[in-house]
Amino acid sequence: MAAVSSPYAEALFSVARKADKIEEFKNELWMICHIIKIDNKFRHFLDHPEISRETKKNVIMQSFSQKTSQEMLNFIFFVIDKNRQDSLKEIFREYSNLYRKYKEQRFAKVYTVVPLTEEEKWDIKKKLDKLYNTHVIIENILEPDIIGGMMIRMGFQVIDGTIKSELDRIKATIT
Repeated sequence: MAAVSSPYAEALFSVARKADKIEEFKNELWMICHIIKIDNKFRHFLDHPEISRETKKNVIMQSFSQKTSQEMLNFIFFVIDKNRQDSLKEIFREYSNLYRKYKEQRFAKVYTVVPLTEEEKWDIKKKLDKLYNTHVIIENILEPDIIGGMMIRMGFQVIDGTIKSELDRIKATIT
């Protein structure tokens, strides 16, 4: 069932990220799935093969238009059009997994004198992903004071590979 539900969950999650509604969509989808779970009549109605898709969508619209976003309604309509409403619970599980992975992401600010190329950002990301065993999102910040090299700041952790810090260390040992 996950093979069927994953593409739906990924598509919904992609829309949620672009709309900055990841949490909202998760809550809305949970609510719909919960109602389907606890209301046997509603579940049988959605699963009934002789009830038209249009009728199902009209009932969904009447039931949830005041409680959910238009994007979520459109998603549910799409799922009904594809006759996958019986997969909503699994779609929610997959969406929740994507949500957890997303929340585990860490953000790294990479300070450099010149902008990093996409390839350099990708290389840094891969190394940080491996080092911290999580997904890292890179933000490149230009900082001329560091002279050269780079400094990476992730939360309270700092990896300082700048020429300025190296010169400061040399200066401290000389004086």
